[in-house]
Amino acid sequence: MSYLFEQAGVQKQLTEAGQWYATAPEEDLIELMKQEPGLLRDWDEKYGDRMQKIVFIGQHLDKEQLAHDLDECLE
Repeated sequence: MSYLFEQAGVQKQLTEAGQWYATAPEEDLIELMKQEPGLLRDWDEKYGDRMQKIVFIGQHLDKEQLAHDLDECLE
C-alpha cells in the first residue's frame, strides 16, 4: 500500500494512495504498462514504482541550499 503524507504548518494529513503497481500480478502489470506508458519513466528494475518523493512549496526558497542541506542528511 502506498500512502500520501501532506503537511502545511500545523495541519497534517495521511491518506492511502492505493496499491503500488509493482505489486500487481505480472499479467495485470503488462496491461497497465500498455495503458499508461508514462509509468516506465520512473520505473526501477528492482523496486518498480515503489519510491519516496518529497516536495517543498514556498516563496523565495533557496533551491541550491535546500538540496545541499538534504544531501548533508545522507552523509
